[in-house]
Amino acid sequence: MQSPFALESFVGRGASGAVYKTRWGGQPVAAKVFFHSQSDLYEKAIQKEISLLERLRHRHIIQFLKTHEEDGQIYLLMDLAENGSLASAINTKSGGGQGLLLDWPTKMRLSREIARGLEYIHHEGVLHRDLKSANILLTRHMEVKLADFGLAQVRQSMSTGASMSNSSAGGVGTVRWMAPELFLEKPKYSSKSDMYALGMVMWEMAANCTKPFQDQPNDFAVPALVKDGRREVLPDDTPAQYRELVKQCWHQNPAYRPDASKAALMMDDEPTEEGRTVDEDCSAISITLNTNGPVVGQG
Repeated sequence: MQSPFALESFVGRGASGAVYKTRWGGQPVAAKVFFHSQSDLYEKAIQKEISLLERLRHRHIIQFLKTHEEDGQIYLLMDLAENGSLASAINTKSGGGQGLLLDWPTKMRLSREIARGLEYIHHEGVLHRDLKSANILLTRHMEVKLADFGLAQVRQSMSTGASMSNSSAGGVGTVRWMAPELFLEKPKYSSKSDMYALGMVMWEMAANCTKPFQDQPNDFAVPALVKDGRREVLPDDTPAQYRELVKQCWHQNPAYRPDASKAALMMDDEPTEEGRTVDEDCSAISITLNTNGPVVGQG
């Protein structure tokens, strides 16, 4: 049987599949092609991601269109985010990134939109569990769309609007964006773990760098460093309110991190100052250790 659509350019790769640009009904869309697996658990994970996207409807969540199955292959069709991922927008050295030097008002707006997307999914009882710049898409008008819910978890027991303080078991995600509590012997994932990851994404934008802990060549040493309170350092020109939100998101104790609603409100104001541009190869960024808590820069 001939496919009703043809995969065009490669867009990106997520936790459960690769994404391509294609056309459906004459319109450009994105098609997620799930990786092949014989595992029943993997098949259930695919269905979970599809069911999640079917019910999530928000300005800052990627819009699900439909699924298509052909020759045993499942395609998930979504709105196309023409500007690709946030990682591509800020990455200057690898992966063919556009290397956009976003100004501080734009970084604050994008942070606010990410927080609004998190606010919505947390209210719906959903934990993203893999928030990073590579999983944040940008539309033609540079508007945020949270994407790749392959590792997301639904809080079935949670009523709409209830607190998410009761955490759920898990230790999944991308190591360099994961909160310290996820590296414990009995990891616990909560909405506040997503907020820690928001802080990491904000650091990516501030530093114009998409690889945290660059002094660590592999991921193996990162968990111990993060559990000990080690954090990245924000550039000197970081606006005060931006710096403060990152600091709060990075708190060692999840209970002291802001929720997504507070984070969005903290990014409503215009930045108080602007300054120099960070060196594009991230060499201006260092990492520090503070045994009394996380450090995010001077001042």
